[in-house]
Amino acid sequence: MSSHTLLVTGIGGNVGQGVVRVIRDLLPDAQIIGTNTRHISGGSHLCDEVLEVPQGNTDEYLEIMATIGTAHGVELIFPCTDLETAVLSAAGSRVAATVCSPPETCRAFHDKFETSRVLSKAGVAFAESFLPSEYEGQFEGTVVKPRTGRGSRDMHRDPPNPTEFDDSFVVQRRYVGTEITVAFYVLQSGEMHGLLALQRELSRDGTTVFCETTHRYDDALAEVIAGMTGALPIRGPCNLQVIADERGDIHPFEVNCRFSGTTSIRHHFGYRDVEWALQEHLEGRRPSEMVLRAGAAARVLMDVIYPDTDLAGIKNRRTPHILF
Repeated sequence: MSSHTLLVTGIGGNVGQGVVRVIRDLLPDAQIIGTNTRHISGGSHLCDEVLEVPQGNTDEYLEIMATIGTAHGVELIFPCTDLETAVLSAAGSRVAATVCSPPETCRAFHDKFETSRVLSKAGVAFAESFLPSEYEGQFEGTVVKPRTGRGSRDMHRDPPNPTEFDDSFVVQRRYVGTEITVAFYVLQSGEMHGLLALQRELSRDGTTVFCETTHRYDDALAEVIAGMTGALPIRGPCNLQVIADERGDIHPFEVNCRFSGTTSIRHHFGYRDVEWALQEHLEGRRPSEMVLRAGAAARVLMDVIYPDTDLAGIKNRRTPHILF
């Protein structure tokens, strides 16, 4: 691939930063524009340009993204937050080509209650979910979380009274066991290209800190994913989160219709969804076959040091910095 201009959103988070690092690995000469709701973030040193944009649910967002795309000649957008995926998928030709599923799919998976409703209606096994106004003690162990939240923000395990929350939240059955994060990729033709499951441990904010590959649940996961792709037209990257109980049964409870927070980890295990997206969208060809390897990963905290400058002086990867 020759040099390209690509835009990655949400570079303040681990999803966006992971996608940028993978692009750098694949296309060292690519011009990468990073966007975020703050000009300064932990991903600033990875990007050629960093641009501040409003939240994706504001009236100005799409106009600003369209202007950025035209001004910089953006060829492909990698949305890395659920909200932006939903908004950009619906924008059509107003913005550059975007790595995402169709609008109806992104909308359904952006809303955790809608996810449950659509998949359960299609006969896909999924965690029981109710709006607080409809919850009448159908199950005891509960998780109450925002319908359109991200990470583990404002999540409540076994609150005393789930009905005290308004209907911007969802009450979900809480399962006990090992959390498995599953990335899968669907070609533009609709064909399933591959999946990789990681058994993981999370920090309090929902970020993976330790993980290892596992194939124990592949057959069951493939069956669930087949049901998902039959219920909604999924294209490109998607992430399914499940709990595996002590008997080995899996219980899906959340879907993120975008790249995963472990994208940069999976890349080294042969699950190369960023590369596949580049091959499909920029080269117009069938992606390379998946060749998996086993492995584990641990995340560490690093510092980006900017000597002799203040926060306002941090611009992009050209700002002198030290990784320590």
